[in-house]
Amino acid sequence: YEIIAGDWSSDVCSSDLPSHDINMRGIEQIRKNVDPDYWEKNSEAIRKAGKGKPYDCLIGISGGTDSTYMVYLAMKYGLRPLLFHVDGGWNSEKAVVNIARIVDKSGFDYVCHVLPWSQMRGLQRAFIDADVLDIDLPFDNIFVASTNRIARKYKINVSLNGYNALTEGIMPPNFTHVKYDKRNIEDIFKKYGKGTIKDLPIFSSYESFIESKLYNFSSIYFLNTPSYSKTEAKQKNIDFFGWQDYGGKHYENIFTRLYQGYILPKKFGIDKRKSHLSMLICNGEHTRDEAMAMLKSEDPYPDKTLLHDDIIFFCKKLEMSEDEFRDYLKRPPRSHREFRSILDAYRDWE
Repeated sequence: YEIIAGDWSSDVCSSDLPSHDINMRGIEQIRKNVDPDYWEKNSEAIRKAGKGKPYDCLIGISGGTDSTYMVYLAMKYGLRPLLFHVDGGWNSEKAVVNIARIVDKSGFDYVCHVLPWSQMRGLQRAFIDADVLDIDLPFDNIFVASTNRIARKYKINVSLNGYNALTEGIMPPNFTHVKYDKRNIEDIFKKYGKGTIKDLPIFSSYESFIESKLYNFSSIYFLNTPSYSKTEAKQKNIDFFGWQDYGGKHYENIFTRLYQGYILPKKFGIDKRKSHLSMLICNGEHTRDEAMAMLKSEDPYPDKTLLHDDIIFFCKKLEMSEDEFRDYLKRPPRSHREFRSILDAYRDWE
């Protein structure tokens, strides 16, 4: 694995991201310590802890690569999960089809939690009007809070999480914001939002910690092993579920597709594919030359008709005119730190 054993030059983020940092030796150690029984050992512990209960774990499914593959592994290792989906109003047609196929093929029980659209729209629109970077923050936070609520309702103590350090671990801090920053969410909505968000579950890191202790709830990073290959997972999903690829990470969600593929590069000068491809290089699934060629030759939106349709859909859903959207792209970005934030506490301690 010489790709990751050397210096920074092996990934595609380092050349233009001064804030980018990662412990490459740590990644090398992760890849050395391959446990061939990782999934069997975790599954055995989950089955044992869930004995006598209707469900031994919870799996949130978006229709994306990772969550779909976790359902396949749950079937393979004899787990009894409850599948759930949090519908924020932005599922693509492919995502709807994929989720239906996953549920049908697996035979697992499934629940869908639909967020109140008027409140979700108001919160997302507030983040757009505030010109902050991470407009995906509201849904990401709400998803975690919803996971905990569903776990409590069905008395499930374990959630399977699709995070993998070797395929997702390179994420420069200036690409995102703290996902548990409830203070930031509430302050941005207070200044730019309309109506209420009282029915949206929003979590702070403190509340998440307390709930995990009170209800003995924990997450297992089920894919966080060097045995996991994103390329092999996609192929298994296609073969087993008849799964359809979206052409980009998290592109099952139209909001995130437009955000990552168009808004981030256009307004903030950020191409998240650099992060995603860097980790696939580290995991041996691409060479650096292949990744650089993909960045140069492929547009985040290779289908211009899809981009046009997504912009129209985005504006309609958020009750924006296309002129307002163009104005949004031209306005200068603002920092999340211009609003109240959990990070204020850390600043005060310095």
